[in-house]
Amino acid sequence: MPVITVMILRRFSSRPMVLVSGDDDGRAYFLEPRSNNTQDWTYTKNAFHDAGSGTVGQIAFADVDGDDFIDLFVPNYNLNDISVYTFAQSDHIPFGY
Repeated sequence: MPVITVMILRRFSSRPMVLVSGDDDGRAYFLEPRSNNTQDWTYTKNAFHDAGSGTVGQIAFADVDGDDFIDLFVPNYNLNDISVYTFAQSDHIPFGY
């Protein structure tokens, strides 16, 4: 069963970004608001993590390094590790925020 984590990141939108663990599909997703219209609650699904055929657990987030950008922690149970992502701007970061 997918696990949903709501991350309040209103820097670019009046709606929250939603993080979803695909659980046994091995992926993690972020749902991004399609518009700032207060009547439009449609989202675009974007995969940002692929652990292959393994299980992805509940996503955690915090600014752990104090750089004012949110860091994401995605547990990969079958790989026995945790993948770390950040919202800091970089050419190497998939979010592009």
